[in-house]
Amino acid sequence: MNTNKDYTSIADLLTEDSFMAWWLKKDALHEQAWEKWMASKPANAALAREAEQLLAVLVNLETQPISIYQRNASFNRLLKKIAEEKKRTISC
Repeated sequence: MNTNKDYTSIADLLTEDSFMAWWLKKDALHEQAWEKWMASKPANAALAREAEQLLAVLVNLETQPISIYQRNASFNRLLKKIAEEKKRTISC
């Protein structure tokens, strides 16, 4: 975990190797650091939960095929969330 980085989006978390190590429960040191980060602010915990949900969906996609409609609907929801996040970040 990069303690100097401000994690503000799901993409920030998903591109962080230590976050993935936390999610996969592969490294106790990373687990402690991320648990502490999540406990420090409710917004951090909410962001981590969103990232976990997305990862769960992605893992599920590998094991259960979905229809094109479901895939497109999920993709559109993701794009909408990203756009909302960008809007929120810009307005701050």
